[in-house]
Amino acid sequence: MPSSQSLRPSAALGAKFDDKPLWNHVKVVAIADGGGGNRTWKCNYGNKKVVGSYTKVKGHLLRLAHHNVEGCMAINYISIPEGSDLLQQKKRKGMASGKDALVLSFNVAERDVADKEAARMFYASGLPFNFARSPYFRKYSLTLSNSRLAGYVPPSFYRLRTTLLAQEKEHINRLLQPIKDTWKKKGVSVVFDGCHHASGNVKDAEYVASLFIQVIKDLGEANVVQIVTDNASNYKAAGLSIEGKYPHIFWTPCVVHSLNLALKSICEPGEKSLQYAQWEDMALGRSSFFDAIHQILECRWNKSNTPLHCMAHSLVPKYYCDAWLNDGGGNGVTWVAPHEDHEVSINRKPISWWANHGASTPLLQALAFKLLSQLASSSCAERNWSTYSMIQSIKRNRLTTSRSEDLVFVHCNLRLLSRKSKEYTDGPTKFWDISGDQFDIEG
Repeated sequence: MPSSQSLRPSAALGAKFDDKPLWNHVKVVAIADGGGGNRTWKCNYGNKKVVGSYTKVKGHLLRLAHHNVEGCMAINYISIPEGSDLLQQKKRKGMASGKDALVLSFNVAERDVADKEAARMFYASGLPFNFARSPYFRKYSLTLSNSRLAGYVPPSFYRLRTTLLAQEKEHINRLLQPIKDTWKKKGVSVVFDGCHHASGNVKDAEYVASLFIQVIKDLGEANVVQIVTDNASNYKAAGLSIEGKYPHIFWTPCVVHSLNLALKSICEPGEKSLQYAQWEDMALGRSSFFDAIHQILECRWNKSNTPLHCMAHSLVPKYYCDAWLNDGGGNGVTWVAPHEDHEVSINRKPISWWANHGASTPLLQALAFKLLSQLASSSCAERNWSTYSMIQSIKRNRLTTSRSEDLVFVHCNLRLLSRKSKEYTDGPTKFWDISGDQFDIEG
């Protein structure tokens, strides 16, 4: 790297000369008013821009803790020449144990031992190889490698299942609070995918409706928009009961379950119109095959159609008056209806349109925010069952019910929260929670 004084504060910006060696490894771009040591500088290795004094320069380049600055991970100390001032500074900063920090960070033999211990943990515990892509596992490893926790011992079996679990649940509730704060504006859906009760209660409409009422009260009556279930008769009856008690809450049949029933009806044997349809008729016009399919789909749609579906459909930006289309923003150019513009249709979500252009109709805008934010399927709840089965297995059947519920809550929400990070779609943790051992993230 260049070592001339052109990168130092004095030569670059006329400040008082500072001959500290690590200034050679950053580029000063601004000096704070009123003197002092604070400067705006950019790292020559990772291009990170920081405001601070030489203390932060040292903390950044040498990856020192407690310096209120992130360490530079772009530096490869092994490839730096032996006489470099950066390497000499790094060697002077030993850890509390007295060992050389550079040796501790890059000793090949010790790193090999650590890798083998990690692999042995995977093999002995039956962990999937995909677990190595977990952002939480990687963050835990980085925390240990970047800290000075000499003699650190991992948490015990007891702390993991009691104190730490309770603390993590509280932590997740704090992370979820901003989402809960949007319920008043965007609404919330209650998703129901069946239940099993050890007491043996009959799951009739009255019992299921009582469960719905309890959840609605917990979430707040004004926040709930709909209840999504499958098309079972007892669930439908319970949903209609809720609509009678809470006129603003709708029962919505799961769209995936409705399509599944339609496909089963289409594939049922014995339908002569399906067995003997001729391809020539299908090519030339409406055939008995087409009519049979259309009748099945129409029948299922009529059974699943709800006012909520119709209202949400009408709120998708598709209908525009001629005056708006011909106005063209006052430039003499006519607008193209957004739903007919291929690029706009692909990249724009209906709810974004209402956020940008719905201010002139505040009541419709508020309605659009609530309806277009809701889901149409209960399939998202199915993972809770598989998660619970994974946690409360025969080998772990000594877990109490409340502890099992806490584990399901923590497990599911940690996965969902990780998807909000940019690392979820890029880098070594890409799609970590949906990919198996055979998934090639590089492909």
